[in-house]
Amino acid sequence: MSLWITGDTHGGYDGLMGRLAANGVMPGDTVLITGDFGFVSDHPDDRISYLKLRREPFCFCFIDGNHEDHRLLSEYPASGWNGGKAQVIEQNIIRLMRGELYNIEGRTFFCMGGAYSHDKSCRREGYNWFAEEQPSPEQYAHADLTLEACCGRVDYILTHTAPLSVIHELGAVVYEQESVLDNYLEKLRNTVEFQRWFFGHYHTDRELSGGFTAVYDRMIKLF
Repeated sequence: MSLWITGDTHGGYDGLMGRLAANGVMPGDTVLITGDFGFVSDHPDDRISYLKLRREPFCFCFIDGNHEDHRLLSEYPASGWNGGKAQVIEQNIIRLMRGELYNIEGRTFFCMGGAYSHDKSCRREGYNWFAEEQPSPEQYAHADLTLEACCGRVDYILTHTAPLSVIHELGAVVYEQESVLDNYLEKLRNTVEFQRWFFGHYHTDRELSGGFTAVYDRMIKLF
């Protein structure tokens, strides 16, 4: 089994399958998606894509972004998966939850989904925008306990948005409404020991200083 990482998919079945084929992803491989997965949705087009995806011979593990159906996601129970709690949507579709640490092939992955929707004013609450897009105080507290238990040392960090300083390095706009999460991730940057940190959200593929990688269309083979 090989493990790959890629960026936002937004429920686009053909686009995701094209990425896999172009990079030689093989049946049985695992693909980690850094948020805005978009396949778990009640919208008719997304539902069709979801039904296709669940028949594919790959394992898709995603953290949540801001553009998810958070109300629908909340209906799936959490259970033990690779050392942490995860929501098994289908046998090959798994949501990696906020503040959890997973052990995959001997490597540890700390996950913290969520982000602020810059286009919130163009969306309708409960339909294509959900207040749960950003972590709750309880989720921040759980993340802190998780990191304390592993002495603040992990191999990889997966988030949807990025620490404040990394957003500045990207040259992206910082919105006041997202500052709590951005600053929390900035704290992690300064206190957690990690090898690489992958994030999506900004629809760009860039290597940044300090071990940070913004992913979008790229398929990166970790091992």
